[in-house]
Amino acid sequence: MSMPPPIGQEYLGYRIRVHAYRGDNLFATVYIEHAEGAKIRFSEHLDWFVKAMSRGWPDDDEAAANQLMEQAFHRVRGAILLDGLHELNEAHVWVPQEPRYAERSDDYIRRVVLSALRRVLELTPQKHGHVPFDDIGVCLLEDIEPTRLDYILERLDKSALIEYWAYGADPGDRTLRATAQGLAEADKLGEETKAPGLLVEETVATVEAVLNKHKPELVEQLRRQSLRIAESRELSEHEVGEIAQACEQIIWDFLDLDVLWAGVAEERPERQKTRDRLRLILKARAPSDTETSLLEALEQYLVGWFGPLEVFVHKHRHLPGESERRHAKRLVTYTYLLLADLSELLGL
Repeated sequence: MSMPPPIGQEYLGYRIRVHAYRGDNLFATVYIEHAEGAKIRFSEHLDWFVKAMSRGWPDDDEAAANQLMEQAFHRVRGAILLDGLHELNEAHVWVPQEPRYAERSDDYIRRVVLSALRRVLELTPQKHGHVPFDDIGVCLLEDIEPTRLDYILERLDKSALIEYWAYGADPGDRTLRATAQGLAEADKLGEETKAPGLLVEETVATVEAVLNKHKPELVEQLRRQSLRIAESRELSEHEVGEIAQACEQIIWDFLDLDVLWAGVAEERPERQKTRDRLRLILKARAPSDTETSLLEALEQYLVGWFGPLEVFVHKHRHLPGESERRHAKRLVTYTYLLLADLSELLGL
């Protein structure tokens, strides 16, 4: 099988090269260089089984390799737009059998688009926003369903917050930019205190981005528990106990990721010794005295709620007669908070 020719492009000050390879799986490696010398690399992988079973991939291997390269190309442009290249560095992104879409509110998507268009102007002010907007890449980075983003773009256009600067609006190369009003709105969104709903969405998005990079199945497990609670007005003690155990397993799996243990010399405690694992990770990953103080405060915070959480989890294994839906909601919310705090603190 011959590989398609590589893809190369300069985009917002970054030089992008994408090459396809064949091995135990089909994969595309992306090399990114910035004019200031920064170099980043990641790879997008397509398992042979997924290729065979998914309707979205051609049977022909060369055609599939070309499609995989294009997807990786859009992903890196989306990461540049959203200032998320650091999250892709050295990552191995696996193509799922079915697309993964997250529940994102209209306000959240609107904020993502306007912030990305402001970044276009920041990175290349001399082009006056005349740079193709990669909506495909944004959808890949944020797990947004493409039709939802199309809807938001149409609403932003009708509200005169964005405008098209040339004919043609092909997916992945939208010839649009933010208007003066749209830029003012983006500045406002960046400066004002965010609404609680957006803060929660930001936390969820942080967790999902990290988990999709390192262990995608944990995203599905968290969503499954969230949906289970959202669809239920009442939960029995047995159901709350199941959710508690699921959250505990998710945290154990997260704390078992190799990326968290980079630079930790001590042997990992047993999986169920959550607080011991947290202390070792935080102690080893403190980059400065200031960070050490912050980490100590974070540890107190974590232990402050995680201790009662562990008690609750173990208590519910005995299925007492006092379980309410709010306990299950608290468990899932705290799990997201813990994973988001650690992810941001460790720069995952």
